[in-house]
Amino acid sequence: MIEISKPKLSARSGQNHKKNKIVIYSLSCVLSMVLFFAYSTTDSILNDDGINYIYAAHSIAEGLPEQAKSYRPEILFYSQIALTANLTGLDLYPSAQLLSLFWQILLACGFIAIIRSFDTSMQSQLIALAVFFSMMSLNDLRPEIIRGFGFWALQLWAVWAGLTFIKSRLWRFALLWLGLSGISILYRAEGLVYFTLIPMLILLNTGFTGKVTAKKGLKLPV
Repeated sequence: MIEISKPKLSARSGQNHKKNKIVIYSLSCVLSMVLFFAYSTTDSILNDDGINYIYAAHSIAEGLPEQAKSYRPEILFYSQIALTANLTGLDLYPSAQLLSLFWQILLACGFIAIIRSFDTSMQSQLIALAVFFSMMSLNDLRPEIIRGFGFWALQLWAVWAGLTFIKSRLWRFALLWLGLSGISILYRAEGLVYFTLIPMLILLNTGFTGKVTAKKGLKLPV
C-alpha cells in the first residue's frame, strides 16, 4: 500500500485552494461583464442622473467646475469619468460605462471575498455567485451611471478587510479597512454608518473576549 505523506497532501490541498480561488474570481469577472453588456444592450436609455453626470464631466473636462456643480454636486464621481475619458481617449459616455463596469466587477469580487472569509468550498461559492447574479434589483441598475456601484464595492472590500484583520490580527488590514471606508464616504455619506458601526462592534466584542495589543492585534477567537 502506498502512503502519501502529509506534506504532499498539504501541498496538493494548497494548489487546489489556489486553483479554486482563481476560478471563482475569474467567473465573477466574466459574469459581471456578460450581465453588464446584456443589460446595456437591452436597455440603452440613460438614466437622468447619468445624463447629468455626463454633462458635469464635460464641464470638468472644459475647466468649468462651477458649471459642473450646477448639474451634480458629486465632483469626485464625475471627475473620474472625465479622467477615464482623458486616459482612454473614449467619449464621456463610454468612459462612464467603462468606469461602471470596473466597479461592478470589484463589487462581485468583493462579495465573493466575504463569502470566502467564512467558507472556501467551491459549492458554497458557486451558490453565492448564483444568488448574487440573480438579484434583479441589482441587475436592473447595471446599465445606469450611478455612484452606488463604487460605494457598494468599497464597502464590501472594507468589510472583507475588517474580517481579515480579526482573523489574521495583522494591522495592515485594519489600515486597509480604514482607507476603503474613508474613500467610500466620499461617494456617499451613508458610509459613515459603516465607518463607525464596525469599530463599535469590534470593541464591544473585544471587551468580552480579548484585548488589543500592538504586536498581536485583536485577541479574538477565530
